[in-house]
Amino acid sequence: MSETNFKPLFDYIDQSVKELLELIASKEDFEKLQNSLGALAKRFDRYKP
Repeated sequence: MSETNFKPLFDYIDQSVKELLELIASKEDFEKLQNSLGALAKRFDRYKP
């Protein structure tokens, strides 16, 4: 019975997952965006005619 070497396939999958994780924003990034948008909304509320 021949043994198939799956290591290259698993290496490819691991590398692909790492690249995808670099593209996805972290929880901290979302919190910073949320805080920035909240501050911007408050500024607009103050200048309402």
